[in-house]
Amino acid sequence: MKFNLFSALIALTFIVLAFFACSSDSTDKPNIHGATDIGSQLYVGFSEQLLEQCNGSDAPEACVLDYINNHPVPYTGSGVLKELISEHPGEVGSKIIDTVKVGTVTNGRVNLDLYTPNEDKHMLYDLMLYNSVNELVGRLILGNFKSTNEDTYAWYVYSLKDEEYKDADEVPDSYGIIRIDDYEWKEGWNIYYYHNKNESIGGQRIHTITKTTSPRVLSGGELRWYLFDPDIH
Repeated sequence: MKFNLFSALIALTFIVLAFFACSSDSTDKPNIHGATDIGSQLYVGFSEQLLEQCNGSDAPEACVLDYINNHPVPYTGSGVLKELISEHPGEVGSKIIDTVKVGTVTNGRVNLDLYTPNEDKHMLYDLMLYNSVNELVGRLILGNFKSTNEDTYAWYVYSLKDEEYKDADEVPDSYGIIRIDDYEWKEGWNIYYYHNKNESIGGQRIHTITKTTSPRVLSGGELRWYLFDPDIH
């Protein structure tokens, strides 16, 4: 199974929605449960310019990852961070019914000012950056893009209570997918990790999807803030 970073992110929207329906440089001002150190520097992420630049290479996805991981470009602009509240959060084309200011970016540094939602498992999903004249600059994504076969996306999620849930497939399904759920929600803001890993086991291509509140899925890696072009979801 070929893993495509860009289509995978779109697919994540629906998978995530399905679930939620049933150092001094840290941006974490409140106590964020399950958080590893998250640097405040914002980096340039997937953009049309970068995609075009890598389209001529023999391995476009590997090319993009090489730039993001080995030659990261710090974003140096400033603006206001807003959460878009839509009728159907995360669904492309869903009507926006409200916006909430949740922080700022100052000279490329992310400063979150998190509020207290009234709903359980509220996800800070649509996090957008606007400039000084209220023009949309891009979408902020928190993630670790290790390779074309392994990556992790992360979101801030608010839980109204302490809660645990664990479940795991013993064998892969007919599509070669193994799903692992391992949640230890704490009251307040948590970091929710969505980890993808593709590997060959016993001659079979296996795609393991781990949804968890534990930073162990990073295997010692770090989360970074990336700025995506607005049209790249």
